[in-house]
Amino acid sequence: MKNQPDKCLTCHQPIKWITLKGKQHPLNTQMLYVSPNGSGKRLMLFQSDGASVQGFLCKPGDPGAQGGCQSHFATCKQATQWRDNPRRKQRAAAELPKAQTVEEEQRTLFEVR
Repeated sequence: MKNQPDKCLTCHQPIKWITLKGKQHPLNTQMLYVSPNGSGKRLMLFQSDGASVQGFLCKPGDPGAQGGCQSHFATCKQATQWRDNPRRKQRAAAELPKAQTVEEEQRTLFEVR
């Protein structure tokens, strides 16, 4: 796992990486905690060594609480663009807005057609 968080290329949220089954997998940087006992929303979290824990969202001090980070695929609105499909990744990269200088942007806006 990298020490410094990266940013998602589409939603720009901070992410960190782990290796799962030989592939890099993005995680949200926020640490969450789950407990096997509880109610409400059930989550799967990943620990830095790639181990997964499942349970119900809880507070850090609750009995049986285990910490981890949620897969970024679970929260990113553009996650389908990045899932194991090289063609989708290429299309998503092509659709990202190109950086422009202010002058280039003004020329584009005021260009006579």
